[in-house]
Amino acid sequence: MLGSNSNSTKASNLTYIFALILAGGLFLSDRGSQTIFLQTRSNIEAIASPGIKLFSIPITMLERISNAIEERTKALSENKALRSELYELRDYQQKSRMMELKLFRLEQLLNSSNEIDKNKEQTVARSYGEVNSPFVRSSLIDVGKKNNIQKGYAVSTVDGLYGHVQRVGSKSSRVLLLSDINSRISVMSLRSNSRAIMSGNNNDFPNLIFSNNYQGWLEGDTVLTSGDGGMLPPGLEVGSVIKDAKGKLVVNLNTNGKAIDWVLVTHYSSIKSPEFETDMKEKQTEGLSNISEVF
Repeated sequence: MLGSNSNSTKASNLTYIFALILAGGLFLSDRGSQTIFLQTRSNIEAIASPGIKLFSIPITMLERISNAIEERTKALSENKALRSELYELRDYQQKSRMMELKLFRLEQLLNSSNEIDKNKEQTVARSYGEVNSPFVRSSLIDVGKKNNIQKGYAVSTVDGLYGHVQRVGSKSSRVLLLSDINSRISVMSLRSNSRAIMSGNNNDFPNLIFSNNYQGWLEGDTVLTSGDGGMLPPGLEVGSVIKDAKGKLVVNLNTNGKAIDWVLVTHYSSIKSPEFETDMKEKQTEGLSNISEVF
């Protein structure tokens, strides 16, 4: 019994000692593996570092290219926005100039302090479209002889010259539009001061008849009445010069495409020659003489 007990005790002790040795070996082997791992990782990093740097070069270049493209796209977008803003500013500038021109024309129409001819009389009238007319393009206005309207008076809108009085009744008058084929007025270029005759042709773009073959006239010129012949007052804006499909210079009237409701009739009598005035005075003198003889 005792022998058997001693043998089992020895076996237990040996097992315990073996377990301790095995645990110590595992512990030492684990620390060794960590050291080996660390050394291996350091070696790999040392070997891979040049490769990583070399590989990072194209990545860095791609990043720079991407940033450059992004900045260029942003610059193009800003440039486009600035260009759009510039166009808007140009439109505003053009509208401002047009408003100044309209204000000037309105001041002229209303006989304000800027009007050169202080004695010019003007009458506001309502314009009505005419269907059954002896003219292709004409209009009726609700003023006539009772308002001292006479044939040849200029009829304008805020935009510019609309036509001229062709026939006068007691309370109404017929206006021959500038685009009618029977209309002929003397005009000039605001830029060059060159003269021409604007001839209606029954469409929206009257012809220009030149005495010297287009000299002094360009597309885009502002067309005004010249006052030549004394039939219409000078300086009334008519339209602008454009080219038709055949490349011929015609006039785009300022009143084209506008709804015409109210107009202003300018009382402007044609200039009488000295001979005409002398004849009139002589006739008046004869008339007074005949009357005196009767009495």
